[in-house]
Amino acid sequence: MDLIPQILSGVMVVGGAGTFVYYSVGQSNGTSISSHIEANHRTLISDPSKWQEKEALYKKLDEKSEEMISGVENRDSTKTKVWMKIRNWCEKTKNKVFVNYWDKTYQSFSQWCLEEINVQKKLELEGLEDGSSKLTELLKDYEESGSRFITGTGDGEGGKKKVTNDDLKNWCSKNKSITFKHEMDSTYLNVKKFCYLPKTGSAKSKDNSKAASEGSPSTAKRN
Repeated sequence: MDLIPQILSGVMVVGGAGTFVYYSVGQSNGTSISSHIEANHRTLISDPSKWQEKEALYKKLDEKSEEMISGVENRDSTKTKVWMKIRNWCEKTKNKVFVNYWDKTYQSFSQWCLEEINVQKKLELEGLEDGSSKLTELLKDYEESGSRFITGTGDGEGGKKKVTNDDLKNWCSKNKSITFKHEMDSTYLNVKKFCYLPKTGSAKSKDNSKAASEGSPSTAKRN
């Protein structure tokens, strides 16, 4: 017996065998993925050479990788190159409803369909600024979080190495230059929490920062 369709937040319904089916924006009156990314100053790839760069990265993925796009193989077919498969998927997907940052469809779209920016640029677009001038404050946040993903070089108790301001600074410098994937990516979350702060005196920036991280995991245990 088929499952009775149930509308979830006006954007998805349960189909046969418990599968989820997306409605288009016209059917749900929601915000499309393309509208969401435009509002966040991101741009859909248009240059074929950029799609081919994505293809090169996509072909390196293991078939079981969580970064694979559902339904898009990373091998060329007789008529269609991988970059064309990705481009076609992006074109079909951009009009689907933006659900939230946990949504795998959105995460794939953010990673594979958009012009690349690094983590630093993404955080600047969110109204945050580099926290290098307040490393002691940020290091305290790191220590209190119980995180252990930064290798320490300082002298700590019991012969253990302690994470210093310079250790944090070097980690931030390296990881903020990494290509941004999506808002649930562990590198992005950790850089945001331990390397950046709201712009001084900007109430709007503080509100934007709070909204951007609301509902997100605080950090990942390790990158």
